[in-house]
Amino acid sequence: MADTRTLGWIGLGKMGLPISSRIAGAGWDMAGFDLDVTRMAAAAQAGVTPGAALDDVAGRDMVFLSLPDDRALRGVVLHGPLLAVMRPGAVLVETSTVSPEASAEVAQAAEARGVLYLRAPVSGNAAIAHTG
Repeated sequence: MADTRTLGWIGLGKMGLPISSRIAGAGWDMAGFDLDVTRMAAAAQAGVTPGAALDDVAGRDMVFLSLPDDRALRGVVLHGPLLAVMRPGAVLVETSTVSPEASAEVAQAAEARGVLYLRAPVSGNAAIAHTG
């Protein structure tokens, strides 16, 4: 693959795990992180490089988030180390279905750090994500 951008995925749940593993399977350099060690092990088996900590994934060129709700999103982005580790010019892709208010807060914080923020909520189910 000619493109050498590095990708990261935070939140390896029902949708995050199958989508990140399909991207890794297509040849992309994908690292992932989840608080659940079982999900981390499943990601490693699927070709996603496990990050020992969120910081290991946050320093990548493009970071995807697949988090369960507003609280988790705010915790990772606004109250956690994510934006502090992301470099200016990196891209943050939010695939979670969250409130417009939480998304706007994240957009403002990302812009202040020079991080590009893309809202890209997914639909469907895990079976569809597994098969592509």
